[in-house]
Amino acid sequence: FFKDLPSEALMQLINQGEVVELPENALVIEQGGVSDSLWVIIQGKCRASIDGKKIREMNAKDVFGEIGIIWNSPRTSRVATLQPSILLKIQAHYVWDLLSQNLNIAVSLQMLGEIRLRA
Repeated sequence: FFKDLPSEALMQLINQGEVVELPENALVIEQGGVSDSLWVIIQGKCRASIDGKKIREMNAKDVFGEIGIIWNSPRTSRVATLQPSILLKIQAHYVWDLLSQNLNIAVSLQMLGEIRLRA
């Protein structure tokens, strides 16, 4: 997802994010919750589920939380760690700043969200 992001913008996003270390089986986001941030897995593994049904496992470099930010809607899934994990939490307003300056990233993020909604 971030491969097309200019290095200056990537560093700004990293600097604005918050590194969060979580143990195994920790809840990261709750289905139906407020969509206030985008998450990037730095290390570890997470699982997304909808209504208790597993929909995907995610590893380092994977991104989640984009759907609620793009569509200004509640969280569409529950995400929890499957092992001790290090995540980067990026507040929604920083994401919007990035998207407003990088149209190709905005399109990529929207496409990712649409693909996940159809899955």
